[in-house]
Amino acid sequence: MQTHQPLPTGGQPERRWSFQPLLSQHSSRTSSLAETPERVPSTGVPIAYGQDAGQWSDSSPRSSQDSSDYEELSATRDDLSARAEEVIYHYRRIADEHIALIEKKKELDERETKLNWERAFLTQREEDVTFREQNLIAEWKKLHAAPRLLLARELSICDATTHLLNKERDQIERENTIVEREQEIYEREKDMFEREKDMSEREKDMSEREEKISERQREVVNGGRAIQRSSSYNSIGRTISEPTPFELGDY
Repeated sequence: MQTHQPLPTGGQPERRWSFQPLLSQHSSRTSSLAETPERVPSTGVPIAYGQDAGQWSDSSPRSSQDSSDYEELSATRDDLSARAEEVIYHYRRIADEHIALIEKKKELDERETKLNWERAFLTQREEDVTFREQNLIAEWKKLHAAPRLLLARELSICDATTHLLNKERDQIERENTIVEREQEIYEREKDMFEREKDMSEREKDMSEREEKISERQREVVNGGRAIQRSSSYNSIGRTISEPTPFELGDY
């Protein structure tokens, strides 16, 4: 076996390949190729690759086994390059999906923060009402302990109860406002969903129309070709000298 120079490694760094591990993996294949030299007949011409065809150490013809080894290594290199590009494509797609998920999580976190704030606001109001109720109960007990101040304190309790009812009414109105806003948000989200659904249906309809138009164009082209062929010959195969009453451009 003649010695030769290594493969050229110029160009981009990611295109440089090392074939040393592949030589051990394909030793059995090269041995089988050596037993069947008729697979690659000897042409008597040195193998040329890269930009310079004179990469071998001498100009003598290469054996069929060396030619097969080089072709197999070239095919393996091309296969590895294709697989690397496929891996890069999948990695980019996963990265895009990951970014979309991060954006969605950010939106959900913002909504959760808003809901937590509203929940804390309502909890604080509920605690205020509970505290006032406890104060009213304690005041009621004091009134029963002092009958002489009962009437005055009952009036005070009525005023406090009225004030509390007014605040509770305000709280109920605010809660109703929050519920109405949530309902409005829900209606908007529902409307957006319907719009997206309508857009998807329109896109589907447009794609179907484009397919029908393409089929009609193919039918028109095929029909025009058939008419052109039929207009050139009569029923017995003779050329018609009379001009045709129509042209292919009419279609």
